[in-house]
Amino acid sequence: TSAFVVSSTGNVVIAEVSKNIGPRSVVFLDSRLFLDSRYVARVVDMLTLSNIKRFDDVIGAIKKYTGISDIRIVRDEVPYARVEGAGYLPLSALGDGVRSAILYAFSLAFGDVIIMEEPEVHMHAKLMDMLIHLIATSQQQYFISTHSSDFVHKALALADNLNKLSDIRVIRLRNCKVVDVLAGRDARFMLEERGRDIHEV
Repeated sequence: TSAFVVSSTGNVVIAEVSKNIGPRSVVFLDSRLFLDSRYVARVVDMLTLSNIKRFDDVIGAIKKYTGISDIRIVRDEVPYARVEGAGYLPLSALGDGVRSAILYAFSLAFGDVIIMEEPEVHMHAKLMDMLIHLIATSQQQYFISTHSSDFVHKALALADNLNKLSDIRVIRLRNCKVVDVLAGRDARFMLEERGRDIHEV
């Protein structure tokens, strides 16, 4: 089951929920990690060495949504991206949203449980679509905190298209307390059919 935690203090609920996950590997991802290009380089290297098929799948998704067709680690652990029409550029030359999306795309290949804090930060709509697609088509369990109604709308719509709404719970918090826990189908109905914002649900 995945949970979208809508609150600036989403970590409170995430911590409580994740106590019950058992002996599985947990990965915490924060959008600030993309600032460290060496972290990105290590993630790319690990995936290249451990699962080349998954690496190719990730590169395929990145290319479809960004026009970047390859990621390579060049001298001094600096990641470079092959950008259509520009050749290889250091990741640091790309926008924050693209770097963040690339980090998330590669990092999602690790761990049984992925905890993400506001992954949509810095991302435009197309990059958000890529991230949601990668999440929806993976086998891991996700706990995601977000303030973005667009992110939740898009995730619920894709889950509905993939017949995975029953796998989602939307948890709303107010003042560090759980206000609502909605099944995916109920959250989608409230947001889509009634046209309400996630903060009003």
